[in-house]
Amino acid sequence: MSVRMQWGPMIETYLTKRKQLKGIVLLIDLRHPAAFLDQEMKKWLDHFQVPTLYVATKADKIGRNQRKEQIEAVKASFGISDVIVTSAESKEGRDLLWKEVERVVMQERAD
Repeated sequence: MSVRMQWGPMIETYLTKRKQLKGIVLLIDLRHPAAFLDQEMKKWLDHFQVPTLYVATKADKIGRNQRKEQIEAVKASFGISDVIVTSAESKEGRDLLWKEVERVVMQERAD
């Protein structure tokens, strides 16, 4: 059995049995269209109702005009209204991301 074929049961077990799991941060490279595996992960997270923070990374790697288009493309492809835009290099979005992670961690997750 290939490693990828083992992911399904492994992910399902992790998302349904891990009591400490409060949420997931899904990292999306802002430079590229949404990858197939990113879309599959979103389906898993939605199915298991896992709180998810969508984080667009590498914002510093694209121009301002293209950035707006890419952010809207991410929102459309994932069917979401909000995404945290970040850059490790410029530290853009870092404080907001930590604030949101803290908010998710502090919430009780309904089982």
